[in-house]
Amino acid sequence: MNGFGVFLWKDGSEHNGAVYVGQWRDNWMEGEGVYFYPDGSRYQGPYQGGNPHGVGVFTNAGKKEKRLYENGAVKEVLDTWD
Repeated sequence: MNGFGVFLWKDGSEHNGAVYVGQWRDNWMEGEGVYFYPDGSRYQGPYQGGNPHGVGVFTNAGKKEKRLYENGAVKEVLDTWD
């Protein structure tokens, strides 16, 4: 898949019930996108190689965190707000 797309996981994996809306390149989440977790939380920001990478916003139960990601790992929480 390349370009803009929507993907819903329904495979019994750890992603089961999650939805990604955003940019794709060579079947990887790549560029800007929003990932909706099955628990209702979400991440909005840049992706590289299928993982959050760069500065994005994670939202859970109305609380938001501006986070710096590196290859899918949170490196730093830069700000928080409601």
